[in-house]
Amino acid sequence: MLQFKTARLFSFAASALLLSSTTTIRIEAKVITESTTVSNNVSTDQLVNVARWHYGSTLVLPINNEFQRITTSEIQNFEEAVFLSSNTVISYKINQGKHRYIIDFGAITPISRFFINNHTASGTLALAHCDTLEAIDSDHWNPLALPLNFGNGVIPSITFNETHTRYLLIKLEIQKEGAIGNFGATGSLSQKQASAFNQIFQD
Repeated sequence: MLQFKTARLFSFAASALLLSSTTTIRIEAKVITESTTVSNNVSTDQLVNVARWHYGSTLVLPINNEFQRITTSEIQNFEEAVFLSSNTVISYKINQGKHRYIIDFGAITPISRFFINNHTASGTLALAHCDTLEAIDSDHWNPLALPLNFGNGVIPSITFNETHTRYLLIKLEIQKEGAIGNFGATGSLSQKQASAFNQIFQD
């Protein structure tokens, strides 16, 4: 049976995780920010990055046959909390080997793109999704795209047909250790829609 572990403590500045940053991210000669302009339906609105603490997402760390869930009240205890931060400057040192992370969007959410603000690491990124929280080796996880190789300083970005899901499994195979920053996940939700969606979720 899968269980949730108690918190592990790290000395980490929680305040830095919640700071917004205007720093841009370069991806194959394209500059992306925390929001992306909608080109079809709502040209005056912007797509929102739903992989953020302030939109109700939480991070789940699979540890053996248990899950460690990180919530906003515990981000100061976990270095991995940087992944859902809006700050594009702070980073996390990731070691060589296999790493698995799960984003819980809090409710069924549309997503069609995922990227990582990679600084100096290199390896392979793969994604899978599920509507329920399952063991990472479960057949319930559905692959979203073929694995993507990335190198030092390259921002791995995977675009796929829009999928409505609650849980996103990030599978990293790191060949060269280095620093990675926050995650990004966008879909058809605009800023206005996401704000309303988050309010409903909180209520």
